[in-house]
Amino acid sequence: MASSFTGLGTELMTTGENAGTWGTTTNTNLQIIEQMVGGYIEKSIAGGAQTTTLSVSDGSTGAELSHRILKFTGTITGNQVVTIPLDVQQMFILVNGTSGAYTVQFKYASGSGSSFTFAATDKGTKLVYATADDGTNPNLVDTGIGSVGAYDLDGNELTLDADSDTSITASTDDQIDFEIAGADDFQFTANTFTAQSGSTIAAQALTATTVTASGIVKTDDTTAATSTTDGSLQTDGGLSVAADAVIGDDLKLLSDSAVLSFGADSDTTLTHTDGTGLTLNSTNKLLFGDTGTYIHQSADGVLDLVSDTELELNATTIDINGAIDVSGASQLSGAVTVGVDGTGLDVKFFGASAGAYGLYDQSENAFEVRGATAAGAGLLKLTTGELTVVDADKLGRIDFQAPLESDGTDAILIGASIWAEADDTFSSSVNNTDLVFALGKSEAAAEKFRFTADNEIGIAGANYGTDGQVLTSGGAGAAVAWEDAGGTTITALNNATNNELVTIGSTTTELDAEANLTFTGSALTCIGTITVGVDDTGHDVKFFGATASSYALWDESADSLLLNAATLDLNGTADGLILDVNGNTTISSPTDDQIDFEIAGADDFTMTANTFTILSGSTIAIAAGGAITNAGSMAPDITSTGKALVFGF
Repeated sequence: MASSFTGLGTELMTTGENAGTWGTTTNTNLQIIEQMVGGYIEKSIAGGAQTTTLSVSDGSTGAELSHRILKFTGTITGNQVVTIPLDVQQMFILVNGTSGAYTVQFKYASGSGSSFTFAATDKGTKLVYATADDGTNPNLVDTGIGSVGAYDLDGNELTLDADSDTSITASTDDQIDFEIAGADDFQFTANTFTAQSGSTIAAQALTATTVTASGIVKTDDTTAATSTTDGSLQTDGGLSVAADAVIGDDLKLLSDSAVLSFGADSDTTLTHTDGTGLTLNSTNKLLFGDTGTYIHQSADGVLDLVSDTELELNATTIDINGAIDVSGASQLSGAVTVGVDGTGLDVKFFGASAGAYGLYDQSENAFEVRGATAAGAGLLKLTTGELTVVDADKLGRIDFQAPLESDGTDAILIGASIWAEADDTFSSSVNNTDLVFALGKSEAAAEKFRFTADNEIGIAGANYGTDGQVLTSGGAGAAVAWEDAGGTTITALNNATNNELVTIGSTTTELDAEANLTFTGSALTCIGTITVGVDDTGHDVKFFGATASSYALWDESADSLLLNAATLDLNGTADGLILDVNGNTTISSPTDDQIDFEIAGADDFTMTANTFTILSGSTIAIAAGGAITNAGSMAPDITSTGKALVFGF
């Protein structure tokens, strides 16, 4: 039975297995265990919101999830999820070493079991353990022990001094007791601080006008406050409140330039500006709901309205005076109008390449498509939304019409159309397409001309004429038609012998046979077999390449094909290079990065990078006096699995 592996990668060997390598395997297992006990690794999870799966390496060290201490690093720009397989059972010390105010969640790869999450601002250390307590929904548990976060004493006593007689406890629900020198001195309950019998509250300085109360300071006077000198509670100095202040009605800051400060160091302020309003200081933000939705001044003169999902403006009319720079995708659910009738504006759409754009030019009353600077012509592409294109489906269409013509009826019908039409059902190897021109004549535009994928010309439908007919004009007011060819009769064929090219002769009624052909066009297409010479009397045939001195030559005197500064590209063709007369001994490379040797119709050997393989049923035979020489170090030795190694002596 083969070895099995634990969720953390240690190899569980069966009895009698790994003979000769048991020590290596055991040492590897011990190293993996060392990683589990005290291993430390840093794992970068930098980037936007994503899920990162910690690696496991069965039977080898270095697996990320088999380390005791995992430190997550990198700058994160979105919430992160780090997962482990369902069968992992391990105690982890997690260190959040990332930068960026986003959460980091540590969980099993799937299921609804519990997980642990570092808060966006929590860059501390946590002790968690993966239980693998369920095959589908295992739980990952936070021990509550860490460098950042709250601690739950669960009603137990917190001892503060060396002789253990000064402590804080909350053994009674919703009550905190302070014991000093072995006696309960003070007690907190909801909204109440109590000095126990025999205890006092002492201040550094007391005056005759200072009131110290062990209970609530309360006034029953109901005089309203309209200034700083009336109201039931007055002070000539400042008012300091350590806890929450609850105001039952209006709160007035009566001085000009009054400042409302927030935070322990008053880092955020709202300042009254006389006759103008309120000023939020620096680049601080006014947040709504969470940190992802806010308003702030990001720079002098720049006001940012930011939302992590959607910014909605609801009004009958939104008037924006100034340029708009939209850097993201825009969804406009209503009509878009640019300019007014008689006074338009240019609308420009830029492409991905320099110089390419689409422009509605209001001065020209025209739409222009401009090609890229380095690519040339502009491109107007019409496409179909069909998932399965069949014969007669239209791929794209352009219509010409006068929809505002006051006479109506025929005048406002589509006057002309051009469309591309499928001429067959499309497939991975078929895209036969016709181009159709339709014109109206006291009717909606109807087909007049059709150019097919087979180089046919159709007139007013599928009228392609017959072999030998020519397209002729019927004159003004008459349609073109396919007609039988007529005209001059050839009366002489000069210099005629077998296999010569015929050209126009010295008169319009003569043809000349040419013994030689010099072709100066860009391409010569032959739809039949080309034969050069006759059996036993051949001719050289030379094919030049695009590079100087590069050519392929059939040398008739040497009866051979020569490649000069050129290559023979078989392009992966099976049995591409045939070596013998009956065609069953070949060399080919139908599989990428592999050479196959076929002898007598069967694959015998293959070569891949650094490897020569003898296939089933084949052998390497070394005749007497022959040898296999190893110029380097042969490791491992030549081995055979069901194959024969035959050596002659």
